[in-house]
Amino acid sequence: YRGESAASQAARESFADRLRSEVSQRESPWSICHALLAFGPEFSYGEPPRRAIETLVEAYVQRDGSRVFVTRHRGAAGLGEQHPYLVLKTLAEVAPDDPIAAPVIAELLATSRHEVVLPTGFESTDDLPWVVTAYARLRIPPDEAIRKGGPTPIALAREILGAVEAGDRIVEKALAKEPFDRPPGSAPPAEAGTYAYTCGGQHMIQALLAVDLAGWWSESERARVEERLRVFRRRIESELEFRQREYELAVRSGKNELEARTLLAMFSVKLLGHGLEIIGSAIRQGIAEEGAQGQVERLRSKLLGIFRSLDDDLDSERTLLPSLRRRFPVLWELWFGDGCHALRGLSMTDAVGR
Repeated sequence: YRGESAASQAARESFADRLRSEVSQRESPWSICHALLAFGPEFSYGEPPRRAIETLVEAYVQRDGSRVFVTRHRGAAGLGEQHPYLVLKTLAEVAPDDPIAAPVIAELLATSRHEVVLPTGFESTDDLPWVVTAYARLRIPPDEAIRKGGPTPIALAREILGAVEAGDRIVEKALAKEPFDRPPGSAPPAEAGTYAYTCGGQHMIQALLAVDLAGWWSESERARVEERLRVFRRRIESELEFRQREYELAVRSGKNELEARTLLAMFSVKLLGHGLEIIGSAIRQGIAEEGAQGQVERLRSKLLGIFRSLDDDLDSERTLLPSLRRRFPVLWELWFGDGCHALRGLSMTDAVGR
């Protein structure tokens, strides 16, 4: 990427090494899927090294006697991100034609056709982005019902668009206030808006872009997606400022400065990684408004600065992730998962700056 220093590139590779070493330490369908997003379909790990896709398919994905693929020892309900459809979406994105992945994609696709319905509430809406992204990536016909009497893929996509529009009305009210006060993600959509959904609704926006890439939207629907992107781009900048204010308040209140900086870095990586994925996709698809290129440069600079700070003083001994894995697994998941999205966001925007 033009103008980025050798030190920034070294910090990026150092961060990637941190994540690679963690995959086998807390292996799960979720961690493997995120590693595939960060490192691509040929990623291997372990001793001797084995392709992550092989491990995902053979160790974690199995038939249970029905048409449902499940993660081993877990049922399909209440899985959060340890969800069969996360596997479907990931393989559809990174390895749709891989001979090992293809049979799993076909079976999960059949399962989704049998199971998926129009959402009836917040939780079922939250699961839709994985399925819709997979359908769009796999070029499933948008106007054909997924089963007799079932919804069409485009109807599912429109449910996501409507949910983001409704949620963004809450977000826009918050953005109109000075300073911006981020709604709590633990609240329902009526209170938190788009923030109520997984990763603050960023997966939903990625699904809208996948549908755009597949050419499903009408002209008027594409204009509505463009408006969601405008709100998202404003939201990222305001939330980064919000996190900075939280950090400064914590330090003034007596919190250990190094701990506060580490927490700020974690929340920032989540925003910056998903933001680069989304804005990078929008630029490549010609759906981003003027100024998106400059925003990408700023977000990349901030993200690489965080990577450099990890090497310089925040985690120069590389103990952060191993310590979190043992003591605070939820925080480990945030660092690992969002770190994988950050690396993917950098990869997706590399070409933008050439």
